[in-house]
Amino acid sequence: MMKENRLRSIRKEIRLDDQENDFIMDKVKSSGIKSFQNYARHMLIQGKVITNDYSELIGLRKEVNAIGRNVNQIVKYVNTSGEIGREEFTYLMSQVDEMKQVVAKFIDSERVIHESEVL
Repeated sequence: MMKENRLRSIRKEIRLDDQENDFIMDKVKSSGIKSFQNYARHMLIQGKVITNDYSELIGLRKEVNAIGRNVNQIVKYVNTSGEIGREEFTYLMSQVDEMKQVVAKFIDSERVIHESEVL
């Protein structure tokens, strides 16, 4: 019995042997897509499944968080002491510049990757 409120009402069926099924299910698992149905639909329509590796983004977040902690420590020192020395200010600005460079480098590398995928 088929639900009447489904967006996709047409059903297609294929037959596989055990080896083919294992191969395809390994592809589904490595794609990050949760179901065979969604994987098959992407492959049939687009001819490929694009997966995103967020490990670099997670690394970027960790670096930005570390720099943010350093900045917070300096701000706390300034708030408690009421002053900031030239050395602390220079260090603070270098941390901000480093954060900008890390983020810009990441964005540039992502832009290059996406531009090469489009070509």
